[in-house]
Amino acid sequence: MLYGVQAQGPRFTKLLLTGKSGQTYEFTWHHRGEPFEAHIKKGIAAVYAVTHYDSSPSDVANHKVIYVGESHDVHNRFEQHQQPTEDHRPKWEGFLKHRANCILIHRETSRAVRKTIEQELRLQYDPPCNRE
Repeated sequence: MLYGVQAQGPRFTKLLLTGKSGQTYEFTWHHRGEPFEAHIKKGIAAVYAVTHYDSSPSDVANHKVIYVGESHDVHNRFEQHQQPTEDHRPKWEGFLKHRANCILIHRETSRAVRKTIEQELRLQYDPPCNRE
């Protein structure tokens, strides 16, 4: 199982991701009903994961981790993901290719801690958009 899932009300809103070391991190999730950055206020420092999930009839969400990143401002970072750069296409194209429909957010103000968590999760899940 990739995640421990915690139910809150009729929908799942919190997920636990486990890093390579076995340490777990609590994330809130946001479904992609509108652009991801619309869910996130400006200035939020966090580790984030872009995922695809299919809900089973029993409402247990199964997430495939597509991308893991960190930023001192996740809202702005998602805007950057939509812009092409000289050396690669926008990350957004990869997100769509892998049917991204969810973003997970783990708030963390310390850049050093965010970098550690990001690395742990990348090693654990080997997200395809981190390789592309």
